[in-house]
Amino acid sequence: MSSDVTLQEIDYELLEYISENQPVHIDKIKGRFSKVQESIEYRIEALSKGTVRKFAGGISPVENSSFILHIWEEFMQDNGEISIRQSNSYELTGLGYQALQDYNRTLKSKRKDVWLKNAWIPILVSIAMYLLLNAVLPLLRCILGL
Repeated sequence: MSSDVTLQEIDYELLEYISENQPVHIDKIKGRFSKVQESIEYRIEALSKGTVRKFAGGISPVENSSFILHIWEEFMQDNGEISIRQSNSYELTGLGYQALQDYNRTLKSKRKDVWLKNAWIPILVSIAMYLLLNAVLPLLRCILGL
């Protein structure tokens, strides 16, 4: 999943949960999102899929090309050598933080717009009508001599 992909509401909820609990183990994520158990592994895989660079010695992930990062851990093999493996824990990347911040700002802006439309406009109309009925009409009556 790259940064040009449109994330869904559940993806933002997942990013928010990881952000608040990182590093977070896959089992905790599955427990928190038990209602969407069928798709949660796919979503995690998609959010953690980033771009890789190929070079002569192998491949290397491009930094901040995925929304979440699969954490790696060191472990000792049976022969005494130290190796690394994926730990089944995740944390947000810079791209993940950016997507979450943009989403939260968009939500805040939408709430502000709704507040303006649903609260302030009726209040302003009420004030205008009050002024019209209680100030302008009596003044007009006096001017016209009614």
